Parts: sequence; structure tokens; C-alpha cells
Amino acid sequence: MLDRALVHAGHRSIVIACRGSSTSGTLVEIPAENGMLDEAAKRRAQEAHRKAIAAARARWPIDVVHLHGIDFDAYLPDDGPTLVTLHLPLDWYPAAALRPTRGDLWLHAVSPSQQKTAPSGARLTAPIPNGVDIQALNLPQPKRDFALVLSRVCPEKGIHLALDAAKLAGVPLVVGGKVYPYETHSGTFATRSNLASMAAAASLARSASPPSDAFSTQRAVWSFRASQPRPARLWPWRPSPAGPR
Repeated sequence: MLDRALVHAGHRSIVIACRGSSTSGTLVEIPAENGMLDEAAKRRAQEAHRKAIAAARARWPIDVVHLHGIDFDAYLPDDGPTLVTLHLPLDWYPAAALRPTRGDLWLHAVSPSQQKTAPSGARLTAPIPNGVDIQALNLPQPKRDFALVLSRVCPEKGIHLALDAAKLAGVPLVVGGKVYPYETHSGTFATRSNLASMAAAASLARSASPPSDAFSTQRAVWSFRASQPRPARLWPWRPSPAGPR
């Protein structure tokens, strides 16, 4: 969204992203890590980012570098105006990374509540909330009888809070997203019967789906009533070629 807005305003936007990404500005491709993100994979990705950032800065007159990965300190340029968006819980970042000593390096949280959890000595600018493309969501849709969550299935996304809200409201909840094969992700909801069943259904969907369909092997949509101990329905998630509707 930021990339598109910059281009629309007449600026040059250079995006470093994995091969095949769609951008409005200039795409600088790096290889995608498709397997488990172990330490070796992380080091490869970080090195690829360091080289791509250096190459882009050598090729174009760049006004500011924008980083937003949890490991931003591993490929942070040594100099030059740099802005870092901190999307994740602040205690997930190395404390030293949140105490910049350079005058041309700025870090910001994405909400006041997140900012309040900053460790002692952290130097953050005022929070900048995550943007929402309202126009993309402004399509007329028939009224449905459920609440919808689209999210990666992991602890920090708060799907358990959506479950609580749906239960209080007495409405069905549909959750669509990907479960990555990490213990903290797949085991997130083991103590909550609805979400434990949802995770088990996701594993079943992946094992039952034909391997030639990359989407159906990685994503599923769960639909259930918050008062039920098991999912009501399970569909493979196959986005339309024209995009989500």
C-alpha cells in the first residue's frame, strides 16, 4: 500500500522482495526461502537483503530506507536515513536494536499500546498505525451471518480474542489463514478446544489436498460456531485469479 501510494504521488519506490512479488514501483528480487526458516535459511535471507540494499543504494539516489523485519538489525545499512517499522511485540526484538545511537535512524511502533511495552532506554518516535486500504474493502457484499478473520494462524494475531468476541456476540466465526509448521504456531491453541480442532482440521486439509495445488496445501478456511467444540465446515482456500472477493 505504501509502495502504491508513493508511486501514485509521483515518487520512485524501490521494493526489495522475493521473486515474483507484485509491486507498483521497481522490484529488486531476492530468492524466496520456501522451506523451514531455520538459522541457515535466516542467514541466507539476511545476506541477500544486505546485498540487495547495498546494490539499490549504489544504483539509485535513495532518500530513505524503510525496514520492517523482526531481524532488521541484521541488514541495517551503516549510514543514511533509515526508518524501521516495528510490527511485532517489542520484547521479540533485541533490546539493543531498539536503542539507536545514530541521528539518521528512526524506529516506530504501530500503536500506543505497543509503544508502552518498550524496554527501558528504547528510543522510538511517535507510533504510526498500520494503514488499511479502505477502497479495496469498499465493495458491496450481501449481508452474511458470520464474522470473518483473515490472518496468519499464530499467537500474536490474536485469533483467540476473535473467538472470545464471537462467543460473546453469539455469531459464527470464519477464520482463513495459513498455519506454518512451527511448534509455537501449530501448538498455539492446544489448550482451547475450538482452536485445537481448527489446527487439526488444517493439518488434515494439507495432507488431503493434491500436492499440485500450492494454495490448497497451505491455506484453509475454517467455519464454526464459537459454542461448538469442532469446526462446522472446512474448505480449501483457493483465491480467485482475479484476487480475493
